[in-house]
Amino acid sequence: MATTPHRVTFGPFKGSSAHAVRADLRKLLASLRPTEGETLHAVFGGAIPPNSDVENQLIYNVFDGASTVALSRGVRFELDDADAPAGAEYRYAVAPAGAPFKHWRESQDAARCGQGYRSWQAPQTTFCRVPGGDFGPRRWRSGTS
Repeated sequence: MATTPHRVTFGPFKGSSAHAVRADLRKLLASLRPTEGETLHAVFGGAIPPNSDVENQLIYNVFDGASTVALSRGVRFELDDADAPAGAEYRYAVAPAGAPFKHWRESQDAARCGQGYRSWQAPQTTFCRVPGGDFGPRRWRSGTS
């Protein structure tokens, strides 16, 4: 885990605190090696700008070639902005692949597709912000009901 007063942006300036935090995170990530039945659990604590998303904060802005081994068995990522620290908090750990999310919850359907969309292969569950600032998986179902 790393906490910094500044978010790690893509390509932080060399010598900046964000650059140092990114280097430390990359070392940690290079040491994480999920085995069968495990996945990388990544959590960003803090507020993110409206033109970004949690995946960019945790993956795109941080990872390099050496740290991608942590992604070898997949990744589960979450945004924890309930008690957002003054800066940003990056949490990475190997966890059981089927473990529940800690900061998101399952909620109602986000959309349904009619009979004409049978060839559309949507994921069974996707995650998005729900009214009131909560997060939760949203189930996409085809067919009518």
